[in-house]
Formats: sequence, C-alpha cells, structure tokens
Amino acid sequence: MLKAFFLAISTLAIAHILALVGFTAWLYQGDRLNMARIDAIRDIFRQTITAENAQVAKEAKAVEDQQAAADAAALEANPPAPVETRMGLIGELDDLNLVAVERLRKESGDLSDTLARQLADIDAAAKALEEEKAEFLRLREEIRRTEGSAQFKKALQRYEGLKPAEAQAVFQTLIDQGQTDQVVSYLNAMQPRTSAKIIGRFPPEVAADLLERIRQRGVETGSAPVASADANQP
Repeated sequence: MLKAFFLAISTLAIAHILALVGFTAWLYQGDRLNMARIDAIRDIFRQTITAENAQVAKEAKAVEDQQAAADAAALEANPPAPVETRMGLIGELDDLNLVAVERLRKESGDLSDTLARQLADIDAAAKALEEEKAEFLRLREEIRRTEGSAQFKKALQRYEGLKPAEAQAVFQTLIDQGQTDQVVSYLNAMQPRTSAKIIGRFPPEVAADLLERIRQRGVETGSAPVASADANQP
C-alpha cells in the first residue's frame, strides 16, 4: 500500500517535471524565452516584496529631494521682494485703482451733466417753438380780423384811390412811425397791379423788404389777399 502511494507521487512529480520542461521548450521555441529573460525572472524573485517597496520609496524620496533642491536654488537666485517693497507695490496699485475709479466717476458725472444740459436745451427749444407757434397763431388771427374789418376795407379803398406817388408817401410816413406791418397789410390786400406801382416808388432796399414781408404774410395767413373794389384804379 505504501509502495503504491510513493509510486503515484513519483509518477505525478515526473509528469509535472515533464510538463514544465515541455512548457519551457515551447517558450524557447516560440521566441518567448532566452537567457536575458531568465536572468530577469531570477532578479524578480531574488528580492522580496518588502525590499522592493523600500527601494521604490527610496527612489521617490531622492526625486523629491532633487526637486526641493532645485526649488531652493531658484528661490536663492530670485529671492522674493522684501515685505516693505511688496506693501509699497500694493499701495501703488491701490492708488492707481483709486485714480481710475475717480476718473470713471468724473467722466460719468461729466456725461450726466452734458446729458442734463442737452435735455434742458431741448426743453428750452421746445418751449420757444411753442411760444413762436402761439405768436404765429395770434398774429394770423390779428391779421385776419384787421384785414376783414369794415374800417380796414374803407381805408384800403381810400389808399387805392390815391395816385401811386401819394400812396407811397403816406405809406412811407407809416413806416417811419413803426407801422410797417400795417403798410404790408394794405399792400397785401390791394390788387397786385396797384400795389406794384406803389412799391416801385420806394427805394430798392425798402421795396425788397416790403415784397418779402408780403410773401411771408401770405404764408402766415394762409389765404389770398382781399380783393379791392377799385381793381382798375391807375
């Protein structure tokens, strides 16, 4: 019985040895194994795991020490500025920031003032325009009432009954008295042929002013001149 047991053990051992030899031969023939790899495998198993970990830690520590030495050398070559210098630089930066903020505040204030002035100018211009419009409407209404009154028509007939030289003299007197608008109203209401003869007797600069006022009067009133009863008066 014991002999049979040893025989089985021996047979199993021989089988494993043969298998190992066959596996090794397969590795060698398959170009997967040579003496260099065998030596590398021996080196792996020659050192314990603990020793290997210690070696790795030692190499890592050496790298860290080398990096620390390089950092120290760089710091020694370019030392940081003294605290006073850094504080001075910080103060200068703060001053520059304050100057920039103050400049922005001033520019903002200037823009606000400019905008306020522009708005005030617009309001003043709008108010002036409204006043001019009101004055225009008042003057137009006054002209219509004046030129439409019976007394105006009666005076107009009398002026048209005068000779051009006489009418011009009367109108010149009214102009000298500051009643140019009244003269323009009469000339505007006359027939163009009659008013042209009278205007032609004024000095050129006065005649030009009267013609321009008559033109503006037509724009202001928005109506045609009043027809004269003496359309054919020379």
